[in-house]
Amino acid sequence: MIIITMSVTIVTFVIQSNERNYEFSIQIMNYCVSERIGFNDITVEDGQRVYDAIAPHLLNHNLVTLDCAGMNILTSPFLNMVIGQLLRDMTVDELNNYLIFKNVPSLT
Repeated sequence: MIIITMSVTIVTFVIQSNERNYEFSIQIMNYCVSERIGFNDITVEDGQRVYDAIAPHLLNHNLVTLDCAGMNILTSPFLNMVIGQLLRDMTVDELNNYLIFKNVPSLT
């Protein structure tokens, strides 16, 4: 079983042009996915939980960071539930533009 925690980062920047200031804010949804200690059985249900958490934000074209720092392994069924369903809902380009992976476990 995995634990999903969420935080929001708001990045604001100002562009000056022709004596005018334009202020923009970007909201980034940060999800940290971690395993409960002693468990390595990442399930399809866990993948569905991650999909359910991040899909609404991605479909609204919000940036989402999926931090896998607490994961020892990412299984194919888990990834199929997350990525496979997202690719049903959006294009590869959209997914590449809005979903950022961090701290993905190595495949060794």
